[in-house]
Amino acid sequence: MRRSQMSAEELSLIERLWSRCSLEEIGGYLGRHVSAIFCAGKRLGLPPRKKCGYKWKPKRGCYTDAERAFVERNYGKMNSKQIARFLGRSVYSVHAFCHNNGIRHPLGRKAAKRLTDEQRAWMYSNFPYVRNKILAAKLGVSEDSVSRYCRKKGLRKLKKSEIQKLQTNNNPR
Repeated sequence: MRRSQMSAEELSLIERLWSRCSLEEIGGYLGRHVSAIFCAGKRLGLPPRKKCGYKWKPKRGCYTDAERAFVERNYGKMNSKQIARFLGRSVYSVHAFCHNNGIRHPLGRKAAKRLTDEQRAWMYSNFPYVRNKILAAKLGVSEDSVSRYCRKKGLRKLKKSEIQKLQTNNNPR
Protein backbone atom coordinates (compact mmCIF):
# COMPACT_ATOMS: atom_id res chain seq x y z
CA MET A 1 0.00 0.00 0.00
CA ARG A 2 1.39 3.39 -0.93
CA ARG A 3 1.53 6.05 1.75
CA SER A 4 0.67 9.67 1.13
CA GLN A 5 3.20 12.38 0.31
CA MET A 6 5.42 13.46 3.16
CA SER A 7 4.29 16.52 5.07
CA ALA A 8 6.44 19.62 5.46
CA GLU A 9 7.03 18.67 9.11
CA GLU A 10 8.34 15.25 8.15
CA LEU A 11 10.62 16.75 5.49
CA SER A 12 12.05 19.31 7.94
CA LEU A 13 12.66 16.53 10.48
CA ILE A 14 14.51 14.49 7.85
CA GLU A 15 16.68 17.53 7.08
CA ARG A 16 17.53 18.02 10.76
CA LEU A 17 18.27 14.35 11.47
CA TRP A 18 19.96 13.50 8.15
CA SER A 19 23.54 13.83 9.32
CA ARG A 20 22.99 12.65 12.92
CA CYS A 21 20.79 9.53 12.65
CA SER A 22 20.68 6.43 10.48
CA LEU A 23 17.98 6.02 7.85
CA GLU A 24 16.50 3.17 9.88
CA GLU A 25 16.18 5.41 12.95
CA ILE A 26 14.54 8.23 10.99
CA GLY A 27 12.21 5.76 9.27
CA GLY A 28 11.27 4.15 12.59
CA TYR A 29 10.53 7.52 14.14
CA LEU A 30 8.31 8.60 11.20
CA GLY A 31 6.81 5.17 10.53
CA ARG A 32 8.20 5.12 6.99
CA HIS A 33 10.33 2.66 5.05
CA VAL A 34 14.05 3.29 4.71
CA SER A 35 13.72 3.75 0.92
CA ALA A 36 11.11 6.50 1.46
CA ILE A 37 13.50 8.35 3.76
CA PHE A 38 16.33 7.93 1.26
CA CYS A 39 14.13 9.22 -1.60
CA ALA A 40 13.00 12.21 0.45
CA GLY A 41 16.61 13.08 1.26
CA LYS A 42 17.53 12.85 -2.39
CA ARG A 43 14.61 15.08 -3.39
CA LEU A 44 15.63 17.63 -0.76
CA GLY A 45 19.14 17.67 -2.24
CA LEU A 46 20.78 16.43 0.95
CA PRO A 47 24.36 15.12 0.65
CA PRO A 48 24.80 11.39 -0.01
CA ARG A 49 25.09 9.19 3.05
CA LYS A 50 28.45 7.56 3.66
CA LYS A 51 27.87 4.43 5.72
CA CYS A 52 24.11 4.40 5.82
CA GLY A 53 23.68 0.63 5.60
CA TYR A 54 21.10 1.04 2.85
CA LYS A 55 22.19 -0.02 -0.61
CA TRP A 56 20.35 2.06 -3.15
CA LYS A 57 19.16 -0.01 -6.08
CA PRO A 58 19.33 1.63 -9.50
CA LYS A 59 16.97 4.62 -9.50
CA ARG A 60 13.58 3.16 -8.67
CA GLY A 61 10.67 5.55 -8.66
CA CYS A 62 12.31 8.52 -7.01
CA TYR A 63 12.31 11.29 -9.66
CA THR A 64 13.84 14.60 -8.58
CA ASP A 65 12.10 17.87 -9.45
CA ALA A 66 14.73 18.56 -12.12
CA GLU A 67 14.12 15.14 -13.70
CA ARG A 68 10.36 15.69 -13.63
CA ALA A 69 10.74 19.06 -15.36
CA PHE A 70 13.10 17.55 -17.94
CA VAL A 71 10.66 14.76 -18.82
CA GLU A 72 7.71 17.15 -19.04
CA ARG A 73 9.66 19.54 -21.31
CA ASN A 74 11.13 16.92 -23.63
CA TYR A 75 8.61 14.06 -23.86
CA GLY A 76 7.39 15.14 -27.29
CA LYS A 77 10.75 16.36 -28.58
CA MET A 78 12.92 13.35 -27.70
CA ASN A 79 12.00 9.69 -27.83
CA SER A 80 11.76 7.70 -24.60
CA LYS A 81 15.05 5.91 -25.20
CA GLN A 82 16.94 9.22 -25.42
CA ILE A 83 15.26 10.57 -22.29
CA ALA A 84 16.04 7.36 -20.40
CA ARG A 85 19.68 7.44 -21.48
CA PHE A 86 20.01 11.10 -20.48
CA LEU A 87 18.51 10.49 -17.02
CA GLY A 88 20.29 7.18 -16.46
CA ARG A 89 17.00 5.29 -16.17
CA SER A 90 15.26 2.52 -18.06
CA VAL A 91 12.86 3.18 -20.92
CA TYR A 92 10.16 1.41 -18.92
CA SER A 93 10.74 3.82 -16.02
CA VAL A 94 10.19 6.81 -18.31
CA HIS A 95 7.00 5.27 -19.76
CA ALA A 96 5.68 4.43 -16.30
CA PHE A 97 6.48 7.92 -15.00
CA CYS A 98 4.64 9.55 -17.91
CA HIS A 99 1.66 7.24 -17.54
CA ASN A 100 1.41 7.77 -13.77
CA ASN A 101 1.71 11.56 -14.07
CA GLY A 102 -0.67 11.99 -17.02
CA ILE A 103 2.03 13.15 -19.44
CA ARG A 104 0.94 12.33 -22.96
CA HIS A 105 2.80 12.46 -26.20
CA PRO A 106 1.73 15.68 -27.98
CA LEU A 107 1.12 13.89 -31.27
CA GLY A 108 -0.84 11.06 -29.68
CA ARG A 109 -1.24 7.75 -31.43
CA LYS A 110 -1.08 7.39 -35.16
CA ALA A 111 -4.57 7.14 -36.59
CA ALA A 112 -5.14 3.89 -38.46
CA LYS A 113 -6.01 4.23 -42.12
CA ARG A 114 -9.53 3.03 -42.81
CA LEU A 115 -10.21 1.23 -46.05
CA THR A 116 -13.28 2.07 -48.09
CA ASP A 117 -15.79 -0.65 -48.96
CA GLU A 118 -14.49 -0.75 -52.55
CA GLN A 119 -10.89 -1.13 -51.39
CA ARG A 120 -11.87 -3.91 -48.99
CA ALA A 121 -13.84 -5.74 -51.69
CA TRP A 122 -10.89 -5.47 -54.09
CA MET A 123 -8.50 -6.75 -51.40
CA TYR A 124 -10.76 -9.70 -50.51
CA SER A 125 -11.13 -10.73 -54.14
CA ASN A 126 -7.38 -10.56 -54.84
CA PHE A 127 -6.09 -11.84 -51.49
CA PRO A 128 -5.88 -15.56 -52.41
CA TYR A 129 -3.69 -14.86 -55.47
CA VAL A 130 -1.61 -11.76 -54.67
CA ARG A 131 1.15 -11.40 -52.10
CA ASN A 132 0.37 -9.26 -49.04
CA LYS A 133 3.28 -6.95 -49.81
CA ILE A 134 1.75 -5.98 -53.15
CA LEU A 135 -1.75 -5.59 -51.71
CA ALA A 136 -0.39 -3.38 -48.93
CA ALA A 137 1.53 -1.17 -51.37
CA LYS A 138 -1.51 -0.67 -53.63
CA LEU A 139 -3.81 0.13 -50.69
CA GLY A 140 -1.30 2.27 -48.77
CA VAL A 141 -1.49 0.23 -45.56
CA SER A 142 0.90 -2.16 -43.79
CA GLU A 143 1.18 -5.87 -44.54
CA ASP A 144 -0.05 -6.55 -41.01
CA SER A 145 -3.24 -4.60 -41.75
CA VAL A 146 -3.87 -6.68 -44.87
CA SER A 147 -3.33 -9.90 -42.89
CA ARG A 148 -5.60 -8.70 -40.07
CA TYR A 149 -8.46 -7.68 -42.38
CA CYS A 150 -8.36 -10.97 -44.27
CA ARG A 151 -7.93 -13.14 -41.18
CA LYS A 152 -11.09 -11.56 -39.71
CA LYS A 153 -12.89 -12.43 -42.94
CA GLY A 154 -11.60 -16.03 -42.77
CA LEU A 155 -9.70 -15.88 -46.06
CA ARG A 156 -6.61 -17.92 -46.83
CA LYS A 157 -3.97 -17.93 -49.52
CA LEU A 158 -4.19 -20.49 -52.30
CA LYS A 159 -1.34 -22.90 -52.86
CA LYS A 160 0.59 -22.73 -56.14
CA SER A 161 -0.96 -26.01 -57.29
CA GLU A 162 -4.47 -24.64 -56.65
CA ILE A 163 -3.70 -21.48 -58.64
CA GLN A 164 -2.34 -23.54 -61.54
CA LYS A 165 -5.52 -25.66 -61.58
CA LEU A 166 -7.66 -22.52 -61.71
CA GLN A 167 -5.56 -21.10 -64.54
CA THR A 168 -5.81 -24.30 -66.60
CA ASN A 169 -9.58 -24.48 -66.04
CA ASN A 170 -10.04 -20.84 -67.12
CA ASN A 171 -7.75 -21.15 -70.18
CA PRO A 172 -8.60 -24.43 -71.96
CA ARG A 173 -6.48 -25.08 -75.05
